[in-house]
Amino acid sequence: MISKTLKADMEGSSGTRKVYEEGLKLKKLHGEDKVVDFSLGNPVLEPPEEFNKILSDMISKDVKGVHRYMPNAGHKEVRDSVAYHLDKKGYLPGVTGDHVCMTVGAAGALNIIFKTILNKGEEVITINPHFQEYTFHIKNHQGEEVMVNTLEDYTLDLKAISKKITSKTKAILLNTPNNPTGVMYSKESLEELASILREKEHKLKKQIYLVSDEPYREMVYEGKFTSPASIYDNSFIVYSWSKSLSLPGERTGYAAVNPKMKYEEDMIKGLAFSNKILGFVSAPAMIQFVLPKILNTEIEEKYYSYMRDYYKSMHRPLEKCLSESGYEFPKPKGAFFFWAKCLGSNKNALEREKDFIEDAKDNFLTMLVPGSAFGKAGWFRISYASNLEVVNRGCERLAKIAEKYKTSKPKTLKRDRKEPEHCECCMTPVDNRPMDHYCDESSEKSQEFDEH
Repeated sequence: MISKTLKADMEGSSGTRKVYEEGLKLKKLHGEDKVVDFSLGNPVLEPPEEFNKILSDMISKDVKGVHRYMPNAGHKEVRDSVAYHLDKKGYLPGVTGDHVCMTVGAAGALNIIFKTILNKGEEVITINPHFQEYTFHIKNHQGEEVMVNTLEDYTLDLKAISKKITSKTKAILLNTPNNPTGVMYSKESLEELASILREKEHKLKKQIYLVSDEPYREMVYEGKFTSPASIYDNSFIVYSWSKSLSLPGERTGYAAVNPKMKYEEDMIKGLAFSNKILGFVSAPAMIQFVLPKILNTEIEEKYYSYMRDYYKSMHRPLEKCLSESGYEFPKPKGAFFFWAKCLGSNKNALEREKDFIEDAKDNFLTMLVPGSAFGKAGWFRISYASNLEVVNRGCERLAKIAEKYKTSKPKTLKRDRKEPEHCECCMTPVDNRPMDHYCDESSEKSQEFDEH
């Protein structure tokens, strides 16, 4: 028997993957060209041609030693290349290769950071809505997640964040540009957050860490990206090339420590040790040999420019379609997502979401990820990590779905009236909800369960 804890986690796990797997079944049943799959952020773009050539040359020329063990933090050449990039771009000024630990993707980086910094019961603040696996990465290392809702426009609610920082707070986890909303946090808001964190550190006489998850920073379509780690000393950068170089299956990323962090030498040693004892040991070897020949070169910059243009070509028609069809959504400034409100007359956010998502799937063969998978019911996420043909078909169907909801009331699925398992506003588990739990006025309140 598997553990009760794991069983519960599995039952509440990634809604994104579930929708993706349902989509695969529908494609097999109806044909791939009949199904619009907006579920997984799985880039269909191929990596740079040069990447494949370098990898092919390594194999065909029988280069020796590329498959051997290495230091747990990774090969020096690639760590130095990463550090040069971070320093040159201003994301982490003064960083060196010694401050970089190569990891098995961004997920591996988050896990070694939380393993290194968390004591049992210490809290990590996350910004809701967010990537669902954050919850498990924190829980893996006996931490407690404290979710803070954004403002109505999905920017940081700095007052709410400040209120949630206590003597138990160990870190705050940010993701900008954001998955699922595509919203990018402004430099001004990040500077204000850094000021709050410094004040709290002084008042509480402890270190509070900022963990900046940045896999979409090369996908900015409007404005300029600012790394939160460049503004606050006790900070980490988490990154992977899954999106930026279209290498999601290669599982290669890094954790970088701010050189101004207090006890930074111990932190670096802790990351490398955690890499080993969590079973990652080190990041994939061959990719570490390829990356230094791509990073900080014309190859990298050309590819990033090409990638942005590619996603912009799908971003524009989707934005036009959603706007003209009457969907409510925040304007994304980066990543490859749209976050929109589910249509329907049901005032209960979770039930409206279920009706809308099922209607899109069953009657329009369109796969959308429910907002509850990210912590906010009543919304849905679109991933356009696809191609223009799929996006154009998807736009046609989204418009037809909207037209249906304008002309007639959708059928509401019958459900028993009972206490929900989660708060309808912020998806906090009811069993874990503190007595003083409340949702801010920007959250959509449950009309049916109004005791809370």
